[in-house]
Amino acid sequence: STPGSSCGLSCSKMNMDLIALPADYANGRKARKRVDFIASQMGYPEDFRADIQVAVGEAFANAVSYGCLNPENYVIVSCLATPQKFSIAVSDNGSGFCEESLSDKDKDNYSEHGRGILCIKALMDEVSFDFNCGTTIRMVKYIS
Repeated sequence: STPGSSCGLSCSKMNMDLIALPADYANGRKARKRVDFIASQMGYPEDFRADIQVAVGEAFANAVSYGCLNPENYVIVSCLATPQKFSIAVSDNGSGFCEESLSDKDKDNYSEHGRGILCIKALMDEVSFDFNCGTTIRMVKYIS
């Protein structure tokens, strides 16, 4: 790209972050705090930030539980914040899962376990999965 040319991003303010954390449940707090710091720098409201923290916490816990079978593995958390939206990806080296298998678990609201993806989908505006190189959950929340 030449100086002065457009890169396709039409915002004046943007924050990005990437962190690799050892696959330990205790590091979920670090992931939530790091993502919240980026969101706070953008001036996002408290309720918006709370939704993002819960979603990242659930995604991180799932990565540790299902994607990082070796304690020496890492969970990668990346985010991009703009005035219009907050995008987050949480990645692990696990083999993934069948999305269709989640539907039966989601129906049991009294289960002690297994509603993390349902919770993430309720809090975020877009949720998608990529299983090409490990497992990545991508989450987007738009500023109203």
